[in-house]
Amino acid sequence: MGVSTIKAVISALEYQRRKDAHLYPNDIEADKPLRKDDRIRKIEAAVKHNQPKKVAEAQSLKAAGSSLGVLYLFVIQCRCVE
Repeated sequence: MGVSTIKAVISALEYQRRKDAHLYPNDIEADKPLRKDDRIRKIEAAVKHNQPKKVAEAQSLKAAGSSLGVLYLFVIQCRCVE
């Protein structure tokens, strides 16, 4: 997964947390924003750290022309499933 996907998931979970916080008035963790949680920070940092490597890998695959081959196989698989 990419950085934007991880951020979108965390944002969606944060929205749900805020929306449902009133259901848990005695739970201190229900009031704590997700992005202040060390586990979430570590996940975001790890994904950001790997992003340049993924971009470089994608660029080399594009240069080699293998992206088209993978896309072609994906389209064939999708047609077989239908």
